[in-house]
Amino acid sequence: MKKLNQSSFNFLSKLVLCLLLSASFDFGAGTALAARIEKESSKGNETWPFRMIGADRVHQLPNGQGEGVKICLMSTGVDTSWQILEGVIAEGRNFVPGQNPEDFSDYSHKYGSMLAAVIAGQRRENFVGIAPKAKVVVAKMIDKDGSVEIGTILEAFDYCVQKTAVIYLGFGGGNENNISMDALFASATLNGKTLIAAGGNGGASLSWPARHEQVKAVGVVNHDRKVTSYSPRDPRISFVAPGHQIPIWIGPGKYQLVTGSGFSAAMVIGVEALRRSTGSPILRGADLGLPVELQGLGLIDAGATVLGY
Repeated sequence: MKKLNQSSFNFLSKLVLCLLLSASFDFGAGTALAARIEKESSKGNETWPFRMIGADRVHQLPNGQGEGVKICLMSTGVDTSWQILEGVIAEGRNFVPGQNPEDFSDYSHKYGSMLAAVIAGQRRENFVGIAPKAKVVVAKMIDKDGSVEIGTILEAFDYCVQKTAVIYLGFGGGNENNISMDALFASATLNGKTLIAAGGNGGASLSWPARHEQVKAVGVVNHDRKVTSYSPRDPRISFVAPGHQIPIWIGPGKYQLVTGSGFSAAMVIGVEALRRSTGSPILRGADLGLPVELQGLGLIDAGATVLGY
């Protein structure tokens, strides 16, 4: 694909789209939360999202950890100094105007770093990412205030299409589809790319681009496999996945809880990496017995995706 030219699109000269950053971060959690995490660490409960989606069944198989798959994160950047991300980041670029293109670090939100950890984090104590042998390519495009210019989105998307097979669309906003950008999504999927987006955290219908027919939109379940109150309600949802109080290793004996549909999307991205590395045909979900507008095709299931059952 040739480099995109903003003038070729029928957009406003500058369109600010909201990052799906309503995910919550419990940094500096209180003593009650810290005690809970510490207690769970001794029981090994940090692996519950990993086990819920059946990733443990796949990791034992040849090429069952995402080998050879690259994922592009269109988001806030990634902090490469995190131990859990050692060896995970293949390359990256900063598309935020006025910033150093070579510096794609995430110094503020830490959102992109958490996404990368869920997808491909390395094993530390009781934690491991869904596809720890996959590689992440970073397309930093979100400014400190959570906004992004449309030209920046176009550049970042073009970069991802050239570099990877799986793309996380870390932006959203508006109730109107854009024909030009939709055409890019269709072209990318025709060329074998998988596009995945968070369904949002408002408990309402999907917004663009999550609702595009070529984008896999993801809703949220908790540790009891219950759809959360903030998960989207829309028949265009593709899957649901764990996304409520997901524990991520941040240091010896320390786990960070994160919440939001972006982390559910990261789970599905990890399973897509497993699907590709094992040569499996399609993503599969486990039916939760709920209406399609709540669960889509069901709870993403790595085991069923790869093993067929």
